[in-house]
Amino acid sequence: SAEAAGASGALGRCIGRERAKGCGLLERVRRDLTDVAGFCRGAVKPTNDLRGLVGDISRGRTPVAWKRAYVTPSGFGVDAWLPDFVRRMGQILALSTSSEEWWLGGLFSPESWITASRQHTAQETQVPLDELVLTVSRTGAGLAVKGSGVQFKVKGLQIEGAAWKPAGLALADAIKAPLPTVLLSWERRTEDAGMAPNLEIMVPLYLNESRADLLCKVDLTREEGTKAPAFYQRGIGLVAWDAVA
Repeated sequence: SAEAAGASGALGRCIGRERAKGCGLLERVRRDLTDVAGFCRGAVKPTNDLRGLVGDISRGRTPVAWKRAYVTPSGFGVDAWLPDFVRRMGQILALSTSSEEWWLGGLFSPESWITASRQHTAQETQVPLDELVLTVSRTGAGLAVKGSGVQFKVKGLQIEGAAWKPAGLALADAIKAPLPTVLLSWERRTEDAGMAPNLEIMVPLYLNESRADLLCKVDLTREEGTKAPAFYQRGIGLVAWDAVA
């Protein structure tokens, strides 16, 4: 378990950076909205920057200064950006007291968290970084949990191009589907890592459905009877962020 992992070390530093970035951006957003309100009341002298801010918000666009703070899908308007930012700040608040569950897509720098989780696992297990392989396992009744190392509960993932059944990945007609909370773990690379070699498949994990940002690749199992090329032809992938995650 990694319930107390955020208290110190690599994950603690990662949480600290997330908190600092979130608080800085929150201060900026509050200041900007206060200026906009003052402009609308005629109490604030207009500047070019303020006119641009008012113009963006009135047209439903996310102000540039907010948008460049972290990656969002193309065309992500301010009416979607603000609720998403609130959810992200909610996670930061929750992580201040517990790191039991992570919304990977809701981190400002998910790549940094992936790196930190690897460093934390290497420190806890005394396994060299280059011998660790990222795996994802499902939990639930009747499902075996793979791995014996440090495990992180990750929520909000979506799967595209396949279905994830108790026996493994299977072809499916649905374009994408939400996944329940999964267990992410870094396992030592061995010939027998608890997963039949002929059933292994490397699946890309993207930040969002645009697939413009690849976070990492993870090892998953597939059902017997379906060969790996069939999944690649379907464009299988995991997505960390979704508007309804």
